[in-house]
Amino acid sequence: SGTVVIPNPFRIVANYQSSDQENRITFMNVPGHCTIRIYNVAGELIREFEHMDGSGEQPWGSSAQADLQLSRYYKRVSPGIYVFHVESQVPGHEGETSIGKFAIIR
Repeated sequence: SGTVVIPNPFRIVANYQSSDQENRITFMNVPGHCTIRIYNVAGELIREFEHMDGSGEQPWGSSAQADLQLSRYYKRVSPGIYVFHVESQVPGHEGETSIGKFAIIR
């Protein structure tokens, strides 16, 4: 089956003292080596990840990564609907894709 985003919808927590988990979206069931792109509904690329650790999940938003859901321009993402595109780089599965959407709300 394809990639899923947890939690969906994601509710922005305003308190920066909150735990990492409250500021994290996780892409589950991704290939061990893939490119994950996040777009807004206008089709603009918001963020891109090169996922290479072999695990089946990629977090977006953690203090360890100094990345509390920042765009590629290091701006906090706005509430709205987002589209993700996962492209496999796994040998024998290159180019296989999974597409879905998720919501960010305040």
